[in-house]
Amino acid sequence: MRQVAWLVCLASSVVLGGIGRAHASPLKLQIWGNAHNLQILPNDPVTIDVTDGFSGFTRSGGQILQHGSDSENWQKPVDSAMQIWASLSDGDRTLAWAQFSAPVEGSLSYVGMFGRYSGSAQGSAAGVVSIGQGVDPSLIPSWFTGLTATVQSQVTGGYLNNFESTLTLTTDAAPVPEPSSVLVFLAAAGCVGYRRVRRAAADRLNGMRT
Repeated sequence: MRQVAWLVCLASSVVLGGIGRAHASPLKLQIWGNAHNLQILPNDPVTIDVTDGFSGFTRSGGQILQHGSDSENWQKPVDSAMQIWASLSDGDRTLAWAQFSAPVEGSLSYVGMFGRYSGSAQGSAAGVVSIGQGVDPSLIPSWFTGLTATVQSQVTGGYLNNFESTLTLTTDAAPVPEPSSVLVFLAAAGCVGYRRVRRAAADRLNGMRT
């Protein structure tokens, strides 16, 4: 029985060590694209360390609406778009991409007497995920495949007339334990079970002797 326990512990150590090496390279999420009045350049993407998971992302940006010479009041629709990309990398290898495409719609009003704008627009899209060639799909975390991008635009700043867009990335995936955590639990449970079996066998042997 001691030999069996030794082999179990050795196998657990090898498996856990292999998982540790597989996760040695940090996971990196990069985000870029356009979301109405917000622009994130592809040559300067937002980079997030997601080795321990993804908790969400928010970025805002806007443009100042110029005071028009028109003294009349008017209202017109906002007809824009969101084109956002996200990539998931492990070291120098890209594991997967996600694309978020949606119309951004709303309305914009202008009060000529005061030279002020008001309005809002919004859009939302679930990510369309593509997995890199030769990449094992099991390496892609569930939070990445469950990503959704939302943009909310609002005129703020009073007379500054800043038409600000806020991009938010969230995930609807329920958190799942890492494989290494599961194996650690199983290894610990195995050790506890082995000790209990060994103790019970010793008790039975002592009972037979008495």
